Amino acid sequence: MSSKKSIIVNKKNVIIKWFIIFIIVVVACIFLIPLLVKNSKYVDAVKLKEKNKYDEAIIIFNEIKDYKDSNQQLMEIYYEYANNKIEEKDYKGAIELLEKCKNYNNSNELIIETKYIYAKKLIKSNLGNIAINILNEIVDYKDVKEIISIYYKQHQYDGIYSSINPNTKSTSRIDVRYVIDGLSNVNVYYYYFSEHIKNEDRYSSGYEHINYWPLECNKEYTSCTLETTIDDRVYTFENDKMIIKRTSKKDEDKGKTYTDTYYKITDSTELSEQSVKIGTTKPQIGMTPNEVRYSSWGEPIKINKDTYSWGTTEQWVYSNNRYVYFRNGVVSSISE
Repeated sequence: MSSKKSIIVNKKNVIIKWFIIFIIVVVACIFLIPLLVKNSKYVDAVKLKEKNKYDEAIIIFNEIKDYKDSNQQLMEIYYEYANNKIEEKDYKGAIELLEKCKNYNNSNELIIETKYIYAKKLIKSNLGNIAINILNEIVDYKDVKEIISIYYKQHQYDGIYSSINPNTKSTSRIDVRYVIDGLSNVNVYYYYFSEHIKNEDRYSSGYEHINYWPLECNKEYTSCTLETTIDDRVYTFENDKMIIKRTSKKDEDKGKTYTDTYYKITDSTELSEQSVKIGTTKPQIGMTPNEVRYSSWGEPIKINKDTYSWGTTEQWVYSNNRYVYFRNGVVSSISE
């Protein structure tokens, strides 16, 4: 009888023993194995960090944020990575990283300084609207208020100005247009009023860029100057007009002053969608005047014509010292 009881007790002990082993295994599966996996990932992430493989390390540390000092490691990576970006002049990328490690080390101060540098770079790259938004976030830093004030003064006359008064009728086929996006970024275009159809292809009005002029302006940007090889110019603005006074340097009229008035036709600094190609083929010997008009050079700025007993010659003048010469209505030579 006692032996039977002993067998039953032994069986119970075995069952309990295996149950305990089972519980241990289950606990190990639930807690220990994931812990080992996290530790393995942690070790891998640390190695990646040491090799400056920041992007890969960030992914892993974000997966195990609650393990050991993973979150602290993340802060260190964001900080180191941001400083590398600053050295590479990738200020936008640096700011994004620094925003993720605010209050770490001197990150807060570095964010402000990086935004300051980045905004000034954007202004130089003619991306002032983005720059001003950034500067408004750090308006009390260094000379930010002065930079913003100067920017608005530089851009107070932005828009497109036309040589043709929009309030009067004009028979001109060519309009000189100034596109002002800050007085240090002035572009000048010829705008052609022409429309032809040839072989079912349409050639409509278009722009031709002729010059880029950065103006020198006074402190308040109310008056600007420009010196060219043929004249000295003074630019002033009033009542949506741009007035240019030109003092000639040419021998034939040296010192003589001319006044040109341009009229603001839009506040936008973007050329309209009307800037469609005039043509695709360059002028060639043997072309007629109409064929030249349909070419990629389009309408000339000026035509000089001479008549002789034997016929006529014409010189068509284009920007950038380009010329087409006709003899009796046919292209005889081209200069470019």
